[in-house]
Amino acid sequence: ELGSVHQAKGFDVQIGGMPVLNQSINRSILADMLWLFVLSMIVATLMLVLIFRHPLGVLGPLLLVAQSFVWTMGAMAMSDVPLTIITQILPAFLIAIGIGDSVHIQSIYRDNRRNGMANHDAIVHAVSSTGMPVLFTSLTTGVGLLSFQFASLQAIKDLGLFGAIGVMTALALSLVFLPIVLSFNGKSLLGARPVSHDNDWLDRFLGLCNRI
Repeated sequence: ELGSVHQAKGFDVQIGGMPVLNQSINRSILADMLWLFVLSMIVATLMLVLIFRHPLGVLGPLLLVAQSFVWTMGAMAMSDVPLTIITQILPAFLIAIGIGDSVHIQSIYRDNRRNGMANHDAIVHAVSSTGMPVLFTSLTTGVGLLSFQFASLQAIKDLGLFGAIGVMTALALSLVFLPIVLSFNGKSLLGARPVSHDNDWLDRFLGLCNRI
């Protein structure tokens, strides 16, 4: 763009060097990160629609992921840490973590609702029964990411630090924000089928694995 301002017929301006290369790389990283985030969110949305079949079952996890992404990128901005080729994977990583936590909680919640629990009791039971496993998985993931601080490459250190921040943010939102969203649910079972004494294909498959 700088060259086009001073470009004229018979006077070709060419710009080179590390500043131009860095600017080009930064633009490419930003474009790739946005596309990666958008595509990941589209795939996650389709899977949530398939599993929960209700707006609240889709909206809660997506808002959770969006908030964890904003918090993580905000922490990077406040720390003056630039995006790199390595840290651009953070959006997809946070989507996987946030959606995973949400699915755990909402699956137990909808089973409770299917079994006849009141909405408030179903939320409390879902959080109390899944809170400890989600906490431990988040802690192990966060500590594993923090071990990247022993790396020699600064970009890997940044990935570990802010990845851990994103994981813990997703944990807090899963235990605080997601129950608030579920509290607005009225009568929906979030895609759960009525209780049946006949095993479905998933139960039969898991039974086969157990026998093997």
